Amino acid sequence: MTARETAFVREVSHALRSPLATVESCLQVVLDGYAPAPEKQREMLERAQRKATALLRMVKDLQDLSGMENRGRSRRKSALDLGAAVGKTLESFRAKAAEIGVTLESDVQEGMPPIRMDAYDLETLLARIVDNAVKYSRPGGLVRIGASFSRGEHQIVVADTGIGIEPEALKKVFEEFFRSEGARAFTDEGAGLGLSIVRRIVDDCGGGIDVESQLGEGSLFRVHLPEQVQGGCHA
Repeated sequence: MTARETAFVREVSHALRSPLATVESCLQVVLDGYAPAPEKQREMLERAQRKATALLRMVKDLQDLSGMENRGRSRRKSALDLGAAVGKTLESFRAKAAEIGVTLESDVQEGMPPIRMDAYDLETLLARIVDNAVKYSRPGGLVRIGASFSRGEHQIVVADTGIGIEPEALKKVFEEFFRSEGARAFTDEGAGLGLSIVRRIVDDCGGGIDVESQLGEGSLFRVHLPEQVQGGCHA
């Protein structure tokens, strides 16, 4: 096993240990009868369910990450409506956003040419970057996603009014398993894989991604996908 593979296994083990321990302890409390009141049992089971859901998301992230290198030949490129993809992504996050009191908005340029890329890659890119924005937003916050086409490239911009990112962490946000100090303090949800998956897709497309952020005020992620791209992302 290479040093990189060893480090990867170590990070995965660390990321899985805490939520699994929570699920086990919550179930053990109920099974041992330490939570006789129905409302206490429900509280423990709901907590276990939240952690189990987070674990499933983590497994999905790991599958996406490990499958990136193997999907080059199996990608199916087609002409996709970027505006429609943005709308579909926002709809899929409305329930989660409403639950924490976050407003979702879109600003999509009309008449954009289709983007030629693998549909799963586009869906994954949009979902991961919007999920990150919603996850680190506070009640009353706003997440806006824009899409446009200019000078031979498609641009996707996701801006939020969330917790922001520390200046020293900006260069690391796309690294696998990285979570900033502020992110860890805000929520224990996530393993620090979402943005690394976004970066991998963008790199495969020959595009670029950058981030701007003000701590305590929010972040803005900007993705550029050129009309004629390299690699296996587009036809």
